[in-house]
Amino acid sequence: EALSRQIGTVLDLAQSEAGTLPLERRPVSLSAVARDSINAHLAQAKAANVELKVDLRMGLGEISGDAQRLRQAIDHMLGHSLPQFLPEGGRRVLVHGEGDARSAQIVVTDNGPGKELGGTQAVGVALARQLVEAHDGRFEQVTQAGDGAMIAIFLPR
Repeated sequence: EALSRQIGTVLDLAQSEAGTLPLERRPVSLSAVARDSINAHLAQAKAANVELKVDLRMGLGEISGDAQRLRQAIDHMLGHSLPQFLPEGGRRVLVHGEGDARSAQIVVTDNGPGKELGGTQAVGVALARQLVEAHDGRFEQVTQAGDGAMIAIFLPR
């Protein structure tokens, strides 16, 4: 199953870069999509002894978008922050979401080593960026060696 997901991610990235990845836009509750993704990662967080904190505010609300593709983006954001190599003790990942009348944002931060990742995580983050940009959104990634990482997506209403 993991290999199948990796192949799917690479194929989706190729389609996205070619501009041929289909999006089915309709009203999407970002809180529901984020919670679905978070719930799917709870076992991984627990197995890695990571404290997963969630702060999704009412203002996160709805946007016009493709729920499946937005879920993929959030899955890859979490996949970047939940690998097994986080430092021992005090491991944390925070998912924060809020918004206003013009846009919504979801931010995932962690206290990992703050290294750029290769392999599956790098491809996943690249796909997340493409999916967000396909929704006319903005994607930001900041890593600080020894201080963790932050990935933020900003999506227009």
